[in-house]
Parts: sequence; C-alpha cells; structure tokens
Amino acid sequence: MRPPFVFVTTGKGDNLSTQTSIEWTEQTWNPAVGCSKVSPGCANCYAEAMAKRLQAMRVKGYENGFALSLLPNRLKEPLKRLSRTEIS
Repeated sequence: MRPPFVFVTTGKGDNLSTQTSIEWTEQTWNPAVGCSKVSPGCANCYAEAMAKRLQAMRVKGYENGFALSLLPNRLKEPLKRLSRTEIS
C-alpha cells in the first residue's frame, strides 16, 4: 500500500493538477513532467504520447513535450489547500 501525503493549509486557491478517481488519493500533484528513456520497455510509453498531445494542445507545463522538466510554479501548490488532502 502506498502512503498518502497529507497537507494542512490555510491558504487560498486550489491549483493542484487533477481531481482523481484513484482510490488511495484525492488529487494528483506533478511538480515535474517528462522522462528519460532508459530501457526497451520505454518504446511504447503512454506518458510520452500523452505529453506530446498536451504539448500540441498548448497545456501549460508541457511546452518541452516529454523532456524531463521541473515546474517550479507547481512546487507550492499543496500549500494552497484549505483542508487536509491526500495527494500523490
């Protein structure tokens, strides 16, 4: 079982990436996107296809496509939560 990450804050706003139906969390948080291919298993990566799609749609954070990228503006997003939230 994966441990939840719980943040308690008093800030305003809710800019966490996504509400999710994943049973062990309430929201996802992605302060980094992309990856570096390291094995033959990476040849059919669904995340790379999704990143290219999001880049084509001009979604913020995917300007570099699938290149590994840290998104500093997302690092403080959990601190903006108004209540306890399980984030993964």
